Amino acid sequence: YIKEEAKGKIAITILRDETEKELILEKGKIEIPTIVSKTYELDDKLVGYLGITIFSSVTAKQFEKALLALEEKKIDGLVIDVRGNNGGYLSSVTEISSLLLPKGSIIYQIQKNNKNEITKDKTTKKREYPIAILVNGGSASASEILAAAIKESYHGYVVGTKTYGKGTVQQTKKLSDGSMIKYTVENWLTPNGNWINEVGIDPTDEIEINEEYFESPSDDTDNQLQKALELVSK
Repeated sequence: YIKEEAKGKIAITILRDETEKELILEKGKIEIPTIVSKTYELDDKLVGYLGITIFSSVTAKQFEKALLALEEKKIDGLVIDVRGNNGGYLSSVTEISSLLLPKGSIIYQIQKNNKNEITKDKTTKKREYPIAILVNGGSASASEILAAAIKESYHGYVVGTKTYGKGTVQQTKKLSDGSMIKYTVENWLTPNGNWINEVGIDPTDEIEINEEYFESPSDDTDNQLQKALELVSK
């Protein structure tokens, strides 16, 4: 009701601890942060870290801004974290991949009606430092597209456990009664032509998360992160 009908401000009455309270909400457009940025120092090397929570319509823009800020600090390598990221917009992961891969590199392939359409990086932007991408069983769809591109076209590291295995592309259509349907229209393949649906992507460095991490979560107890940092700081 608020999204479709309300104009400007709207008063909402809530019941909290048996007490009614009125809140005045004002509609507005906000941009939700989808990138977490850090740096780590290992063996006199500075490694950048970019965590991606979801591939939304603003993620590529946020990713590039954060990446350039890291590069201003002269990073020697990069770790991208998509653990638990279940995907999002195909256009978003395509733009992010284009920032990293050399021009002409294959980002992914689309299989439709028994034909394969290859999507390549058409930009002149590229990176040449070591890159590792962190994945797990919750990394799906767009996360897997990025992981496959890093693994097969960038020849980087994939660290963690096997990904979810979603190799299909959906579209949505809103119906006249306000409901929506979501349907599969095509399959996507990795740069090397592999269909990972219900299979997932195998890491180059398979590492189960340390039990110590669940007892005391921190960067120090995150053995997957520590392995990725080690690989890109060599």
